[in-house]
Amino acid sequence: AAPEWERRGLGGAEARLCVALCDAAGYLAGPALEVIGVASASSASLAAADGAVKDAVGEWLPMSRAAWRRFAERAATERRLRAAESAWSGVPLTLTPDHLRVVPREPRAASAQGGQDDAERVGEVGGLGRIAARLQTLRAQVAACALASHVERSEQAGMLARFAGARPAVAQVAASGDELTDTSAQAIIALAEWAYRGASPDTLAIARQALAEMLPAGAMLTLTQLGDAAGPALDAARANLAIYLRKATKRYFQLRATAQQTVNGFAEATRTAVASLTSDVTDNLFRTVGLIVGVLIAWLIQPSASLTLVKIAAALYTAYVVFIMLYLLRARQARYRMERNGLDDTLTAMSELTPTERERIRKPARAAEAHFERYYRLTRAMYLVLAVAGGLFFLLMFTPLGQAITPHVAR
Repeated sequence: AAPEWERRGLGGAEARLCVALCDAAGYLAGPALEVIGVASASSASLAAADGAVKDAVGEWLPMSRAAWRRFAERAATERRLRAAESAWSGVPLTLTPDHLRVVPREPRAASAQGGQDDAERVGEVGGLGRIAARLQTLRAQVAACALASHVERSEQAGMLARFAGARPAVAQVAASGDELTDTSAQAIIALAEWAYRGASPDTLAIARQALAEMLPAGAMLTLTQLGDAAGPALDAARANLAIYLRKATKRYFQLRATAQQTVNGFAEATRTAVASLTSDVTDNLFRTVGLIVGVLIAWLIQPSASLTLVKIAAALYTAYVVFIMLYLLRARQARYRMERNGLDDTLTAMSELTPTERERIRKPARAAEAHFERYYRLTRAMYLVLAVAGGLFFLLMFTPLGQAITPHVAR
């Protein structure tokens, strides 16, 4: 009957539906649907219609604008999840099981004057129990379609709800729904409510898997048979979700600890690389001073060979510094980049961690990266200055100024 509701424009995503029945008495209250039975012993004339409603209807269901807005947002979220995780072939449906949820409310107490006679006549007219039962059946049918993986229209059987998985089965959703018992309807509704609670695809997948395990493979089922399987499936789904959450929580903290250890290891390795860079620079500066002192001592011992010795020393020193820049420094920078990219790939692969949490865990590594890059630039600049100075000094030895620096050679 749900497609007929859609065709007639009854209810809808953002609308509340109020139905007045003239041949019954009572009140069915729901967030999106209200059924008012206005039949009463005092409804003999049009002037008494207002009194009939007051007599037949119990306390009205309070529904504020804020409460309706929350209900509409929750229903929209459920529809988006249903559309993303299910396939509906030619069956547009905006109704959710909650749109059809109603609760019977007792009529007001009969008045003191002739109240007992009025109550008896109202009882003869009939209450809304049958309407509530039919709405419960329709609600169960909508819930069954929401649990199915694929829903399609059938000319002979109304609609077919297909349940995929290791044990695929098909449930026939007949238009009348007379074959559905109250217990089965409640089981199907309860499972669908649990599956869509929180709008989580994981919860819906667990509910569908638990239901599929309870269904006979390849069978054509009635909704009563589906309801018989929905009860045990709900218990199994709750147990599976608890196991899933425990494992997920354990894995989450394991991944978080692993991520922190990886970041700390990267930061420690980066700090070690910076210490190695500064140590090499200090050692090379000492070597530079030693080379200068050695050249001076050689000049004092044998001044005639000082110009040639200075040229050789300058050439070797320049080549040594250029080798450090082109090989050693580039190798250390490449290693740093590989470790940084490896850290990024490791954190990205941990999908259980949110981007904000990954960024917070990576914070110590950011400081270590800035520390390394700053000292790498300084180290490279110092080696570049030494290489340029050595090269210029080597070229200077071939100019008259070089002859002036070593006057003993000219003599």
